[in-house]
Amino acid sequence: MRYLIWKSPVILLLGGFLFFGCATTELVDSPKEKNELGRKKFREALQFASLNQRNRMMKALIEAIELYPNNVNYHFILGREYQINGDTAKSEFFKSIQLNNRLKDGYQQLAQIYMQNRDWKKALDIKDNAAIRLNLALAYRAGSKFDLAKASLEKAVKLRPRFSQANFELDQLYIKENKKQKAKEHFKNVVLYSPSSEFAKQSKEYLKNIGQKN
Repeated sequence: MRYLIWKSPVILLLGGFLFFGCATTELVDSPKEKNELGRKKFREALQFASLNQRNRMMKALIEAIELYPNNVNYHFILGREYQINGDTAKSEFFKSIQLNNRLKDGYQQLAQIYMQNRDWKKALDIKDNAAIRLNLALAYRAGSKFDLAKASLEKAVKLRPRFSQANFELDQLYIKENKKQKAKEHFKNVVLYSPSSEFAKQSKEYLKNIGQKN
């Protein structure tokens, strides 16, 4: 399925980046003229997008970047359109955050690509969050790297204390290490934060078993 169909919400997104100015269609050499012509090509890309003419839109957008290569928005938008092709999209998002290291959307899109590719460690280089930490921990656990899994889960819980699955998975490792008191603490958190979840149901069973053995 295509990642991006150029409907009105996306057109509005692009419109937010739009810079107006006069431009010429003649071959130009000066940076100012190239920038102006780049803006013109970008406006053409918007027009083609509104008509759902993707090939013509992509051609105009690429030409805009060739004329005005340091425009962060052009690279970000091209990356969004390329997102069905991870490597190409990554290069455009990287370029966008190189040009503007405060572009949060660029970091988020890169992290999503790495997460889709299950490249959790690279995703963390882009953005540290509890969900990525959880998935990295599960990958470590599957490879029997239990200490790394535990460290990643502890970080996930620190980032998001109410994250029930992270608490529950951490419990499993504490039980494996026979650290029952630590396990009880996190099992109780699961029950407290997600009382109707399957994790809570299993946590109650674990708490019951731990209590019987003490």
